[in-house]
Formats: sequence, C-alpha cells, structure tokens
Amino acid sequence: MHIFFARSAFVGQDSAHYFAHAIQTKNMERQQPILCAWREQSMGYQFMHAHAAKRERALDCALTVPAIVLGGISGSTIFGSDAVLAGGCGLAATILYGLRTFLAPGEKKQRHQDASASYKQLVHHIEWVLAHRCLTEVAVDAVYHRYNTLLETSAHLPLTSVAAFRRIVEEFPPAVIDPDVV
Repeated sequence: MHIFFARSAFVGQDSAHYFAHAIQTKNMERQQPILCAWREQSMGYQFMHAHAAKRERALDCALTVPAIVLGGISGSTIFGSDAVLAGGCGLAATILYGLRTFLAPGEKKQRHQDASASYKQLVHHIEWVLAHRCLTEVAVDAVYHRYNTLLETSAHLPLTSVAAFRRIVEEFPPAVIDPDVV
C-alpha cells in the first residue's frame, strides 16, 4: 500500500508526468516545487515508519515479557506440587512464543526503522539540493529514482500509523500535506 498526499499538486502518475516534463524543458522553476513536494511526502513517510517501528517494538515486548515470566513460573513449579499450574504456564508461554514467531514484530520493527532512516536521508538530500540550488537534470533525476525506489521497497505501513499521521496533520492548516490511502 502506498500513501499519496491529497493536497499535493504532484500525485501518483501526474507526479511522474510532471517530473518528465520539467526535466525535458529544463525549467528550474518547475523542478523546485516537485522537489519540495517529495520532501514533504518523505517527511510524512519517515514519521509513519517511525510510528510503525515503535508499535512493533511495543508488540514485541508485550509478547516476550509475559512469555518469559510464564516460562519461569512453569520451570519453577515443576519441582513443586502443582503440576497443573506448571503445565498451564508452560502452555501459555509456548503460545506467546508461537505468536511472537508468527507475527515477527522484531523483524518488522527493523524494516520500519530502516525505511524511516532512508526517508530521513532522502529528506536531507533534497534539502541539500534545494539549498545549494543544484537543480540540475542529474540531481533531480537521482532524487526521483531514489524516492520511487523507497516507495517500492519500503515496508508496508499499518493503518494505525497512517491514522496517527492524519491526526497530527489535522492540527495544522490546509497548506500542510495529509495522506490519502489508495
């Protein structure tokens, strides 16, 4: 799922068409707005991936800590007299470990952290290009390909992260870009 920014003038296929026309005409005034839009969109994706990483970390802890505690109780009660308690705790710990393995929150957290860091680097790169007025065909083309590669290879964003971003964006005036899930 990709997030597109509804208030941006450069959305979806129009973005690629606008970009191609801006490069062909070598019109620097037309390249700057699209770079600004990509920067703002990248900042949104960076936030959403960071939010998703925090969520996955919380899920990982929520599954791991109880499983460790239940495993410890199960191991210590084996030597005691209550075999039913030991068996129940062992079964519950096994179920939690199974869920943790199936859901793989640790791996998802790492993918979201990597995507957030990549978008942050892209934002810095775009800001450098804009600040140094390096709106050459090569520089803008490199940003375009890097942006599209990140869109294609980034981890799937959960709807809770998109909703968190929407809540934050609603606090700002309409000039701020907000996402529209396609």
